[in-house]
Amino acid sequence: MKPQFRKRYAVRFAIGMVSYMILLTIALLITHTVAEGPERVLLGLIPIPAVLFLAWSAIQFSREADEFARRQLTESLAIGFSAGSALVLSYGLLDSFGAPTLSWIWAFATYGVCWAIGSVVVNQRYRP
Repeated sequence: MKPQFRKRYAVRFAIGMVSYMILLTIALLITHTVAEGPERVLLGLIPIPAVLFLAWSAIQFSREADEFARRQLTESLAIGFSAGSALVLSYGLLDSFGAPTLSWIWAFATYGVCWAIGSVVVNQRYRP
């Protein structure tokens, strides 16, 4: 994969993550000043543009990648989705039997971490 391709994706990803952290912080700070109700729920949507930008960034990564990079991406996503699903569904089962209920935001984080682990596994597999 060409270095400028990796750099372009890294820049997009960094912009998306920094934007997400900033917008999430703003949303959390503002929502504490608003009473519960529809307005407060709408404020929770503030980070969504950053999430959409991250999704667009991942799609662009796939579109701009060469065949080998696409293969690596597909394999890392398959590993991440499989492992993430196993963890999220297992905890959902435990929740049914009395484990503490967690916020759904942890499902997103679980899939993200599993995708990152999948990327490391795939990169190690294809390392020369």
